[in-house]
Formats: sequence, C-alpha cells, structure tokens
Amino acid sequence: MSIKSAFIPQVRPSSAIRTDYRAFSALAHETNEPIVVTNNGEADLIVMSPQAYNAREARYQLEDKLLEGDRSIVAGDLLDHDTFMNQLRSRLSSVE
Repeated sequence: MSIKSAFIPQVRPSSAIRTDYRAFSALAHETNEPIVVTNNGEADLIVMSPQAYNAREARYQLEDKLLEGDRSIVAGDLLDHDTFMNQLRSRLSSVE
C-alpha cells in the first residue's frame, strides 16, 4: 500500500466563482480534489467535481466493506471455501 501525500486543499474566494465560473470549474475537474471556497476570508463551502465526489464515495463504501470483513475475521465468522462458493453460486443463479 502506498502512502498518500498530505492533502493541501485549493482555496479560492467566493468571488472566483462569480467572476470566472469556467476557470473555477476547470480547476475542480483538473485537480479532482475538493476546493475550499471562502467568504470574507473564512471557509464557507467545499466544492468538487461530480467525478471526484463519486470516487470519494466509492472509496468510503469500500473502506466500510473492508472494515466489515475485518470485524468478521476477528469474530471468527468465516466460511470455508466450498461453503462460500456454493452460497455464491446459489445467489448468482437466483439473479439470472
């Protein structure tokens, strides 16, 4: 697993949206990171592209699933390979 560098957010005043929306939007799409929008020098909103938002949500959902798996391992709630595969095949055949 790689170590991700510390996140240093882009910070822009709210006037940046009003004066040049296209450039602000391009920044959000190019960086794929949240942008802190300030109002009177104070953080007011966090803005991000839909792609960045969806990727972040998918990452959170994956982390939840991995945590759930870790808890199952700790609790000893494990299935042997054959039982798992039979259950999986059964679920897949009911979908078809």
